[in-house]
Amino acid sequence: MLSCQGHFNVFFKLFILVIYYNMCYIDSMKQISVRIDEELHGKFEAFAKSEVRSINGQVLWMIQEAVKKYEEKQERATGTNGV
Repeated sequence: MLSCQGHFNVFFKLFILVIYYNMCYIDSMKQISVRIDEELHGKFEAFAKSEVRSINGQVLWMIQEAVKKYEEKQERATGTNGV
């Protein structure tokens, strides 16, 4: 059985690992900036919330889906499977 101190040590080590992982992940990410009007921003924010995502998360998910569809279309057109 872990004492309170033991629980804290386990939690702290896990916390440090999560922070380190996120720093590595964020360092590998590129940034882009998009300007949209306030009305579209509000609508997109509602869309993201309905999908339980942040606006940034929704944009990233949409880009990933678009790229995946593009790659699938290219594979069908060339008859390859990502090779």
